[in-house]
Amino acid sequence: MTEGVHRDLTIPNNPEQNCIAERMNLTLVEMARSMLVNSKLPCSFWAEVLSTVTYLHNRSPTKAVAGILTKPGLGESLKLTD
Repeated sequence: MTEGVHRDLTIPNNPEQNCIAERMNLTLVEMARSMLVNSKLPCSFWAEVLSTVTYLHNRSPTKAVAGILTKPGLGESLKLTD
């Protein structure tokens, strides 16, 4: 399969099988921890901070290849101009 979505099956509730998901979870937790410490908010805001971090991550561009910017989940490419 050269294009489209590739489906990998894993056991439910076991993110250790999927290195990409586990790495993403670690990244989100580290970003949330950093945001929480820098904002000096109490730990009771943990869920809201993690939700905000996930929102920001999902709307951030992930890679630019040869002048094309892609966003995760949108399935569309934007042409970058000089």
